[in-house]
Amino acid sequence: MDVPVKKKSFLLALLGATVAAGLTFGFSPAMAVPAVDQIQSGLTGSTVQSEHSIDGNATTISAAETGNSFTAGVTGLLTSIVVPYSSYSSGFPAFDAAALVYTADGSGLPSTPVAFQSIPASSITGGTLTINFTTPATVTAGTRYVFIIAFDPTGVPGPTSNTLFFRAGPAPADKRAVYTGMLTPYVDGANGINFTTYVDASSSSGPGVPAPGPSYEKLADTGANESVTSIWFGVSAGLLAGGVLALVTVRRRLARK
Repeated sequence: MDVPVKKKSFLLALLGATVAAGLTFGFSPAMAVPAVDQIQSGLTGSTVQSEHSIDGNATTISAAETGNSFTAGVTGLLTSIVVPYSSYSSGFPAFDAAALVYTADGSGLPSTPVAFQSIPASSITGGTLTINFTTPATVTAGTRYVFIIAFDPTGVPGPTSNTLFFRAGPAPADKRAVYTGMLTPYVDGANGINFTTYVDASSSSGPGVPAPGPSYEKLADTGANESVTSIWFGVSAGLLAGGVLALVTVRRRLARK
């Protein structure tokens, strides 16, 4: 039996509402792809290093940690930092490395810890450290931060030595290299290293990150947040299924008349 024009219009309206619900709740774009925030590149002058050496008595004989300061340009989640390196000398056994991010104090030195990420030794290949934070920290536009690259000798017997070398060169005052470790922490008076930070400006409520404590101390994994996208997808799937069921029911009732 043909469906009258008015009833056809009702069916089309119902279908449109169902699709609209799916578009609104289920098919909205996921969080924006993290974008480049701060970048320092093209520095090819001297080399600086992060290294850790242990002697036959399992005693640290040398430890240096190198990083750089930066001022966040946008507020959001610091999802990753990419740091090129010029060479890597891995010991036997090799240490894992770690990236630590802090707010900076008035002199540009590390102050309050905000993020930590372990870097497996097996991933240090290809001339670039790509540090993707499992638990991103919120950075605030206009606030100065410091990241540090360190080796973590936890559970690794000596003797062994691991070193990462970074290219350095003249840099702006807010993007200077920072040195910690066994050294008295200090900010380079003229040079910085190459790096790029990525920030997801669509979100700015990262989970809390416990303080790293002493150098090289690993943090417990706080776990990743449940994906907001997956939650909305589940809601949209339910709405869409409900809409289709309602559409079929209406069609059957109209067909009986």
